[in-house]
Amino acid sequence: MAKHNPKIVVLKEGKIGLPEAADEVLKAASIKRDHAQDSVSVMQSDYKPAELDVMSNPTFGYFTADLTDAEVVKLQESADVEEVVDDEVVFAFDPDVPAGGTMVRPEEDIGEDFDEALLEHDSEETRALQEELDQSLAAPMEEPSAEDIAHATQAAPSVTEDLIAIEHALVGMSQGFAPDVALPPGVWPSEMAPVVRGVLETLREQNRTPEQVSDEELGTLLRGRAAPAALAAGIDIILPNIRMIFANLAWRYSQGLHARVAIMDTGISRHIDLRPLGGVSFVPGVASWHDDHGHGTHVSGTAAAIFNGTGIVGVAPRSSLYAVKVLNRAGSGMKSWILNGLAWCYYRRMHVVNMSLGSNYHTHDPSKYDTLYERYGRILRSRGILIVAAAGNNYRKPVANPARCPSYMAVSAIDYQRRFASFSSIGPQVEICAPGVNILSTVPGNSYAMKSGTSMATPHVTGTAALRKSRFPSLSGDAIRWRIRNTALDLGTPGHDWFYGFGQVNAYRAVL
Repeated sequence: MAKHNPKIVVLKEGKIGLPEAADEVLKAASIKRDHAQDSVSVMQSDYKPAELDVMSNPTFGYFTADLTDAEVVKLQESADVEEVVDDEVVFAFDPDVPAGGTMVRPEEDIGEDFDEALLEHDSEETRALQEELDQSLAAPMEEPSAEDIAHATQAAPSVTEDLIAIEHALVGMSQGFAPDVALPPGVWPSEMAPVVRGVLETLREQNRTPEQVSDEELGTLLRGRAAPAALAAGIDIILPNIRMIFANLAWRYSQGLHARVAIMDTGISRHIDLRPLGGVSFVPGVASWHDDHGHGTHVSGTAAAIFNGTGIVGVAPRSSLYAVKVLNRAGSGMKSWILNGLAWCYYRRMHVVNMSLGSNYHTHDPSKYDTLYERYGRILRSRGILIVAAAGNNYRKPVANPARCPSYMAVSAIDYQRRFASFSSIGPQVEICAPGVNILSTVPGNSYAMKSGTSMATPHVTGTAALRKSRFPSLSGDAIRWRIRNTALDLGTPGHDWFYGFGQVNAYRAVL
């Protein structure tokens, strides 16, 4: 009996969006559709993917099947088939099941034909950026030496530029009365400007500069001069990881207003610090997008916890937050759920998509990645959407899918001393890094907890992208991606390396 191997059959563009196309191709080739295995999981340090049986979905131009070599040859000769590739992981969706769940309080309902996305581009500039981006990510890179590895795990020297240090002291502390607190919107900076000027006068009289004064002393000086009305207002904690990427400095220019951020994860729970505008569930049998695991709520807090006079503040506190539930209560899910979530983000015109999830991979070769994720990534890029994905927690092994795909921005993790996190995956696909060790954020039950992982690093970059999009609404996702890369604080080996990518995300510089 001939051996059957799992394959991905890629249909030609004219067949995308036609559910019957796969059935017609299979019938013509006398091929029986079968099951395959695949899973994805949230990327925490204890990452353990589960194996689940799934079925293929032809709706968006692909289907999977166990094929003999002879059947592969026959399909490759079909006028409707673009190519047949090996399938280690496959996506799943039963075409008889409604595509999605119920969106709560939608901002818009777009019903354009899906295949139009393949022809849509923002501008000539966007197309040029896409080509340059693809070329730069495809360029081969030498594997890190023993010296590179040792260097990556050493505490980084001070990389804060003088200008940022001064603004951190002035602007950051003008937002509050203690090292890690901030006033809600409406109080700062206008009401605090006279207070800051008074503090500067005091320092000048003492022949001192702001960078020579500790946060604690600045807090004391500000508290002594602050108006009673400002003191009566509530406070929000600005966590060290938010200050570390200079997000609190970026808020003077942008707080993420009108930027639509999708968190593709376990959902988002009700929480005093979170205001999701709506969402969708692609987990079979689960109609609600609310979080029954906890991971998605934690990621959401880092990206977009709001100003409300209590709790914490996320990177983009005024962004529009949406929950795309693609992982179940165990923190795992099927590739079909993930791809359906990406399609939802396309139709609902999200601006930034956070994917703190993935499945492991076993090679650093940048030309090897999941073609299904990449096709979807390109479709979303054509609409100007930026996808930010966790590199993985595979302890210096290769970057996981989907982050390793060229159309996704891969994020590795560092600690508070800007050292590379031991659990983080590495590879030429890593573009940027962010704090991912002992990150405090929101969790179900209206509470807070610390978690570590590239999952926790990723929303720092997502929030930064939302800040940039809010300030410059016409920018495409590719243009925002390049801005984040080009304004990063370089760490490790000068330039791009396998650990830090282009460096630590710098929200302040990215927004300017």
